Amino acid sequence: MRHISPITQITLALLVISCSILFIAQMTSQVFVDPDTQIAQLRQAFAQRLAVQSAALLQNEDPKTLQMVFEAARKSDPAIRSIAVRKADGSVQVQAGNHEAAWVEPQGDHSTLTEILVPLSQEKKRWGRFEITYAKPAYATLRAIVRHPLTIVVMHFLVLGSLFYWIYLRRALSVLDPTAVIPERVRIAFNSMAEGVVILDRQGRVLMTNSAFDLLPMSGAASIVGKKLSTISWLAGGLPADAAQHPWGKTLEKGAASTGDLLVIISSTSQPRQLMVNCAPILSPKGGVRGCVVTFDDVSKVYLINERLTRTLRELELSRAEIESKNAELEYTATHDSLSGCLARSAGMARLSAAMQQAKLEAQPLLVLMLDIDKFKEVNDSFGHATGDKVIQVVGATLLSVVRETDVVARHGGDEFVVTMPRCEASEAMTIAQSVRQAIMERCETGIAELAGFRVTVSIGLAAYAPELDDVSALMQRVDTALYDAKASGRNAVALA
Repeated sequence: MRHISPITQITLALLVISCSILFIAQMTSQVFVDPDTQIAQLRQAFAQRLAVQSAALLQNEDPKTLQMVFEAARKSDPAIRSIAVRKADGSVQVQAGNHEAAWVEPQGDHSTLTEILVPLSQEKKRWGRFEITYAKPAYATLRAIVRHPLTIVVMHFLVLGSLFYWIYLRRALSVLDPTAVIPERVRIAFNSMAEGVVILDRQGRVLMTNSAFDLLPMSGAASIVGKKLSTISWLAGGLPADAAQHPWGKTLEKGAASTGDLLVIISSTSQPRQLMVNCAPILSPKGGVRGCVVTFDDVSKVYLINERLTRTLRELELSRAEIESKNAELEYTATHDSLSGCLARSAGMARLSAAMQQAKLEAQPLLVLMLDIDKFKEVNDSFGHATGDKVIQVVGATLLSVVRETDVVARHGGDEFVVTMPRCEASEAMTIAQSVRQAIMERCETGIAELAGFRVTVSIGLAAYAPELDDVSALMQRVDTALYDAKASGRNAVALA
């Protein structure tokens, strides 16, 4: 849609106001008389005069003369269709023309434009009435409206008023143009600013813009001077619904500067743009807010670079997390036995060594449990290595579920397992070992169908750390001796060194 200039807009507004005043004056004071009303008034006056003459002739009992008067009146005015005197009983006493066919009884006994009636009375008693019928006007309703004086005056306002208003406003606005009083050097400096600058009045209407604002991709070529900044289409989409929360709205309301407001402008034809908005109030000598200076800094490129950088950092973070996950997975694989899920031998011995040092420093008890599956070779030979692997899995899972959370379970090799039990007394370790022995026996019997008729048992040796044991091998030799004792006692037993 083509932009309408402010001068044309104001001209149209003045024309509407002027015409509205004329209509209001006509409705309240009837400044302009309707032509039909004037004709009706003239016909009523003529009918009254003729009615007086008719009453006099009828009183003298001269109906023939009255008939001649009626005919003469019809000839003098071609619009008259019929004239008659009607008695109170409804009968026509004297008439000219076919009055009964022409007469249309008006509502409420009041005259109309085409039916005129005058009451006839004698000695204050009504005995009849005088009636005249006129032909209907030849002009149409539209023509009647055009002929109305108010319409003629309004048409003059629309034609001549629009011309005079436009010429006057053009000259007046050229004098009142705020840019006309700005020195050329100031205007050049104003337009040389890299940021888009808009000067607003107290109501938030645009007084001036610089070249940088006019060249913003979203602003277009249409002038916005005189409009409220918040109503500009390309800005409205990025503003809060509450006008009081607009950056310049807060400045105009409170008289305080507003900085760092980011507006995201969405366009259907281009990428979203980010504008950094700063506002500073224009104050009067008495401190009142007279307007506002608003600057628009297009930070879309910086925002795009930051967005790309953020995305890159996010990708790096994801890569780092993935690497850490892979490292954790590799570390788990390196330190754990893949079949049983327990720690591998080297990791288990390292944890045992650390536990021994801590027990020595803190003077706390430390127990080591070594477990061996009884007659495991028979399981492999009789049921196959796949069934043997299942037994290893059940034993590992049982150990992990029965021992304490602070205990460290490792597969020592083959069918042997070692459990490091820090801060554990010998009596408690014995109870745990018995629970492990019983649980393994039950779970292998119920959980491994291939072992029908064969009972899996384990022998367990326990040894406590003592200060005289200098290294892991010494402690392991002691617990190994305890395990040998458990097997020598008939297997499926627990022995404490």
